[in-house]
Amino acid sequence: MICRWNESRLDKRHISITSSLIAFTAGPLMLSLSLLSLTLALSSSAIILDSIINAKSTSYKDRRICDRVAPGFVQPRLKKRYVLNKNKWYTGTLSWSFRDPFHLFKNDQKFAIVKNILRQAFEKWSNSSRGALIFKDLSPMDRTKGNIGANFDILFAKYAHGDKESFDGFGGIVAHSGYPVEGIIHFDGSEHWSIDGRTGLDLRYVALHEIGHALGLRHSNDPKAIMNPYYSDQLKEGFELGEDDILGIRKLYGTS
Repeated sequence: MICRWNESRLDKRHISITSSLIAFTAGPLMLSLSLLSLTLALSSSAIILDSIINAKSTSYKDRRICDRVAPGFVQPRLKKRYVLNKNKWYTGTLSWSFRDPFHLFKNDQKFAIVKNILRQAFEKWSNSSRGALIFKDLSPMDRTKGNIGANFDILFAKYAHGDKESFDGFGGIVAHSGYPVEGIIHFDGSEHWSIDGRTGLDLRYVALHEIGHALGLRHSNDPKAIMNPYYSDQLKEGFELGEDDILGIRKLYGTS
């Protein structure tokens, strides 16, 4: 599934510079990492995981994040809003690998921040499946190495990066993933990524959305669903799936 922003609707007046992925701007940074929380304290000029300067009024709300509406998209009049792909994974234990083959992360600490977000996103889907899905981290010790056989291969890349879909720079396509059992989840390294969505593109939101596709969920027309094709600010209040997302994953994996 290819996901994109509607670039024509983006107000670029609030964006002053674009630079490589996960490049922090200058300023003191204190980090506190745990499995349940991640806290960042930043100077006024330092923006998390991107290089947007003074972008306080930038909003991505209501921008379309996916290129196309899947066949069989359910109309709003129907009670069931989620849409299931014809394929799914036929094992309950799945593995994922996050790596940096294109050397886009400046150091291991910044890489670990993003990896922790991905881990939490997988945990949200696992918990919502009532234990039908269990995810194991098989990321290589050397983050620049290749995938060692995980079901989901996750990375950030720019432009052409070795698969059938190239990224297109800032704006437009922001991520793509394969339906089961392809197992790829790729993020565009040219975007302005954020860990909370307050000033940039919320990595938590897009990660949950792309993992949903990789598990076999198509788009939902429920505006509160992560699988809705339009970006929302809902994760500013918490890192959670919507009720429709939960119903969909339970239906797909037999725990409804």
